[in-house]
Amino acid sequence: MKELYFYPTLNEDSAKDYGIEVADFSFMYKDVVLKVDDEKGVLYNPEEKIWLVQNNGMTVRTSIRLKTPDKLYGKDGVVCSGSKIGFYAIWSNPDTMQSNSCTFESNDGVNFEFSQYFAPEMIKGTLNITIHAFVESPAETVLDGECFLMNERGVSIGIIASKSVLVNDEHLSFPIIKVKEDNKPLWWVTLDWEDPKVERFDNCVTVFLNKKFKTYPKSGKDTEFLCTIIASVYFLIIKKLRINDDEIMRSIFNGSDEFEEFSVCDVMSHFCGMLKYLDFDEMKKLNDEKLMAELQREINAMCGGALQ
Repeated sequence: MKELYFYPTLNEDSAKDYGIEVADFSFMYKDVVLKVDDEKGVLYNPEEKIWLVQNNGMTVRTSIRLKTPDKLYGKDGVVCSGSKIGFYAIWSNPDTMQSNSCTFESNDGVNFEFSQYFAPEMIKGTLNITIHAFVESPAETVLDGECFLMNERGVSIGIIASKSVLVNDEHLSFPIIKVKEDNKPLWWVTLDWEDPKVERFDNCVTVFLNKKFKTYPKSGKDTEFLCTIIASVYFLIIKKLRINDDEIMRSIFNGSDEFEEFSVCDVMSHFCGMLKYLDFDEMKKLNDEKLMAELQREINAMCGGALQ
């Protein structure tokens, strides 16, 4: 149900009518402007093929300029004369159940700046950001004809911009389940499919981490530990696919329209497309030990050098 307000509010369209100019959101890693993949909507670094947001972090920035600030105040505006309008952003990340808010900074009451840094592994999945206008400070005296305007400190007077982006590629995700088993190894994986061209990757591949094993990392988030497991899982997937049909790996490396989206083969094709050092012809020459070493090298690069 749409919310009802008994005082004037702003939205994305009316904000423009009042001269509120909101700049496009920019997503930055150091000095590099991140791009959004047109097909999948995932953020990526145009200068590094294997770069991933969740491994490196990023900063989100935007700004607001009031072209005609006087239009916002008084009986024909949205807040009382003598009050002050401010802006804040609310970000939310459903996958981690996190959210927070940050107020825009301004030195002149006309130009406003927003910047939010997200550390590596802080967020995943979809990042949602909304920008609100609000009453930063109320008028001390409400003039005649302005009593219908909002004049309470901190109250939102509308959402004037919003943005949603994917910060990681769901193609490469598989379930990781933590268990407590006395007579089980540190980790193991189940690979269960009949037709890898059709069956979903995340339904066929499951990793189990045994928290009762004596060398299980205390934090449970040891990067080197996880990167080694991920490399091993992809090694085992490739081995199983090659045993069943060696030519299927050629199609995976070259890409194929016959793979169902998010199927085992589709995900592996996406993964192989990210490999920096390994191609199909090189892979065919490698024994198991050397293939595992090369996959560790690839995953290490994707994880930002965690295995050094």
